[in-house]
Amino acid sequence: MAEKVSSGDLVRFEYTGRAAGKVFDTTDAAVAKQAGIFNKEGKYGPILVAAGKEQVVKGLDEALVGAELGVEKKVTLPPEKAFGQKNPELLRLISLGAFRKHGIDPKPGMVVELDGNKALVQSVSSGRVKVDSNNELAGQTVEYSFKVIDRITGAKEKLAALLKELLPRVSAPVFDPATGKATVSVPASAAKDSGYVVAKIRFIQQALSLIPDVKSVVFTEEYAIASQAK
Repeated sequence: MAEKVSSGDLVRFEYTGRAAGKVFDTTDAAVAKQAGIFNKEGKYGPILVAAGKEQVVKGLDEALVGAELGVEKKVTLPPEKAFGQKNPELLRLISLGAFRKHGIDPKPGMVVELDGNKALVQSVSSGRVKVDSNNELAGQTVEYSFKVIDRITGAKEKLAALLKELLPRVSAPVFDPATGKATVSVPASAAKDSGYVVAKIRFIQQALSLIPDVKSVVFTEEYAIASQAK
C-alpha cells in the first residue's frame, strides 16, 4: 500500500496549475516553456512544504493531506478554495492625469503598480482609467495536477531540508536530540544581505513550529574582510 501524507508532514511535491485549460503556474520548466510562462530567474523542480499548514492555496493544501506518495492526483478548486472571489473594492477609477504625471500612458491589459500593489488596467476612457487590483485568478475555478515526491522524516533530516530550501549555500545544521538544539554555522563567504536575514527568520520560525523535537535554534555567523572570506 502506498504511503500517505499526514497533516504537518514535510513533503516535496511537483504541480501544474491550470485555469480554463491554460497553465498559470508549474514546477516543471518544460511545461512552463511550452505554456509561454517560463521565467529564467524562476526556480523550478519540486517544492518543499508542510502539508496542511496553509503554505499553498487552501484547496491544494487540503488535497496534499491524504495524498499517496508517487501517485499523481488532480483536484478542481472553486474560487473560495483557490484565489478567492473578486473584491469590488479593488476595482478603482483613477484620473488619466495621475498616470501621465509619472510618465505612464496606460493601455488596457497593462499591469501597473499602485500603492505597492500590482493592478491590471481594464479600460481607459473620458480621462479616467479603470484598474483592477484583484488577483488575476480571483473568481476563477482552477485545476491542479500534483504528485508528492518525498516525505521527510526525522528532525535532523527536516532541518537539513528546510535549510537547503531557504539558505542553500549554508551547511546542514547540527542537531542535538538530547537538548533539542539546532545549531547553524554560517561561514564568512555566505552573503548576509537583506535576503539572508529574511530567509534566516523564516528558517527559525519554521524549524520551531514544524519540528516538535526542535526546542531552540542557534546561528553562529562568521564575518571577515571581503578579500579574506573564502
